[in-house]
Amino acid sequence: MAKISIAKVLGNHGLPLHTNKPRRFSVAGFSSRTLSVLITLIFITQAVVLYHLFFYEPPLPVLPRYSTTETVALVTKWYELLRDMRYLGPDAIVYPPHVGDKAINLTLARQMGLDERVIETMQQMPYVDDYTGGWMLDRDVLFRDGRFVDYRNDKDIYLSRDPLGHWDRYAQATSKTFEESMLDFEDLFPKSAIPLSIVRGGVWATGDAIVFDTATNRLHVMSTQGDGNRDPFFDEFRHLNAMPRAYKIKTPFYGPEIQYARPVNEALLDFIMSTAELKEEFVPGGPYLDSGYTPELCPPTWEGWIRDLYRRSGWPRRQAIEEFLFPEVKDRVEDPFGDFKSSDFESQMRGLRHNITVRYMPDWYVPVPRNEEWIVELVEKGTLSDEQAEFARSDEAAIPFNPNGWGGRYLFNKHWEVYGKMN
Repeated sequence: MAKISIAKVLGNHGLPLHTNKPRRFSVAGFSSRTLSVLITLIFITQAVVLYHLFFYEPPLPVLPRYSTTETVALVTKWYELLRDMRYLGPDAIVYPPHVGDKAINLTLARQMGLDERVIETMQQMPYVDDYTGGWMLDRDVLFRDGRFVDYRNDKDIYLSRDPLGHWDRYAQATSKTFEESMLDFEDLFPKSAIPLSIVRGGVWATGDAIVFDTATNRLHVMSTQGDGNRDPFFDEFRHLNAMPRAYKIKTPFYGPEIQYARPVNEALLDFIMSTAELKEEFVPGGPYLDSGYTPELCPPTWEGWIRDLYRRSGWPRRQAIEEFLFPEVKDRVEDPFGDFKSSDFESQMRGLRHNITVRYMPDWYVPVPRNEEWIVELVEKGTLSDEQAEFARSDEAAIPFNPNGWGGRYLFNKHWEVYGKMN
C-alpha cells in the first residue's frame, strides 16, 4: 500500500502540523487588522452622518450691514408709488432735511438709547405730512391697519420701541405715565429697531407694524394678534412646513427663539412691487386680514372693488412699473402712468369710497347689518347714518354678516373713531 504524506499534500514540507504561532484570518485578501480599521471607519462615517442629520446646526447666514441710504431710498420709492396711485396727495410727502419745528428730537432719541443707525434713519426718512389731495384722506394706513410713522413728533419716537401699543397695560399696572413706561417697560422693542408703521389704537386694536432691525438687517412684520414674523412672504412655506433656511434667525425678542425674516431691502422691494401689482393685502388702504376671521369680516369684497377700479382706470402692469421705478438705464424709460393719470379715477374713487362708507361700519371691517332689530338699535345710538339705514333696509344684496361672530363686538362702537386717534 502506498504511503501518502500529509505534509506534502498541505505543502508544509518539514513543518510540524501544530505550531504555537497565532493564526491570521483574512477576507478577500484583507488582513484582520485592515478589516478592523475598515469597520471602525464605517462606524465613524455613520456617526458623522447621523450627527449632521439630527444634531448639526450649520452657521446661520450672515447678511451685509444695514444700509440707511438704501433703506431710505426704498421707503421713498414706496411712498412715491402710493402718490402715483393717488392714495397720497401730490404734496403729501415731505423730504429731508427736517428742520425747525419739524426737526427730529435728537435729545429724546439719545435719551432713549436708540441706536445711531436708527436715529440716522429717522433723520433721512421722508414723511407723510398732508392727508388732503389723495383718496386716503384721514385713513392713513400703510399696511394691515398700521399707520404711517412720523418721527418728527415725539410720541412716535417713544412708540418706536412699542409700535404695537402694549405700554398701556403696563402703565395701568404700574400707574406710570406714557413717557415713563416707554423708558423701562420690559417688553420694549430693541434699541436697534425702527418701525415703518405703528398700529393705531395699540394692543386694543388689530393690525401689524413693519419693523426694521438695524443690528441684524432684517425686516419683521409684528402683529397685535400673535408672536413671530407675519411677513406674507412666508405664508406659503408655513403651509408646506418647509421654511427656506436662508432666512433663519435666532432673535428671541421677535417671537419664537428660531424664526425667519428677510433682509430689509429684499422685503421692502417685494412690498413695493406687491403694491404696484395690487396683490391681496397690498391694495392701498387695506385693513388687517386674517384667514381665521369669521365671514362677516369681508374687506376682500371692497378690496376687490378698489383693485378693479384701478385696472379699469388704466393702471399699468407690473413689468412697466418695475422698469420705471428701477431702470437699468436712467432717463430711457417712459412714464407708464399716462393712461391712469388721464382717467377719471379720482371721481370714481370718491363714489366708491362713499359706497363703502354706506355699506360698512366706520372701521371698514364690518358690513352694515340688515336685521331690522339691529338697524333700529344702531340708529338710536347714532352709529348708523340715515343713508346707511336706508341701505340696510333696501333690497340690495346683503354682505354676509353674523352678529354673534367675531365682528359683533364692533357694532356698538365706532371702532375707527374710538381707537383711530389714540396713536
